[in-house]
Amino acid sequence: MPKQPQTQSNARMQELAGFVLPEPSSLPKIDLYMDQVLAVVNEFLPANALGMTQAMINNYSKNDMIPRPRRKKYARQHVMAILMAHALKQSLCLEDAKLLLSQFDEKDMEEAYNHYRKALTEQLQMTELLTKKISEAPKDPQWLTLALSFAAQAQAGKLMCEALLPLLEEPEEKKRKKESPDAAE
Repeated sequence: MPKQPQTQSNARMQELAGFVLPEPSSLPKIDLYMDQVLAVVNEFLPANALGMTQAMINNYSKNDMIPRPRRKKYARQHVMAILMAHALKQSLCLEDAKLLLSQFDEKDMEEAYNHYRKALTEQLQMTELLTKKISEAPKDPQWLTLALSFAAQAQAGKLMCEALLPLLEEPEEKKRKKESPDAAE
């Protein structure tokens, strides 16, 4: 017998409330091969998320969304970039996610990852409070307005991000400006 919509919804909300991106310290400290990266990344994705594949990681790397591996090995910063790329592409187009991630080199990746991780955790904690409230009032007519509010919040966040992205420079443009004395004119 299929699950009832209310049961599915409550299970999904509880899953989201418990989801967090891993602390950098919980990621392997050694460089990993592709199959090991897939195992680590897929361990941390939400249960209903599409699993990470080798093709996805290769595309992220080929499109400069994440740093390229060194000698077919991925460092901890690569894993953080892969987790962020997977999350960002859920709400941004690939080009926008690429522009955002391209602002960080490997040494900045942990700081960027921690910032994103903290912001996502804060947003999901609100979900946890709502999950408790909804489970106490399973047939509340306010669900519709709550769903609309979350959709509006997601849209507003996406629009604000898209408004900020033009202020960022492509890494190649940054490099050219530093190299060319005429760039300041």
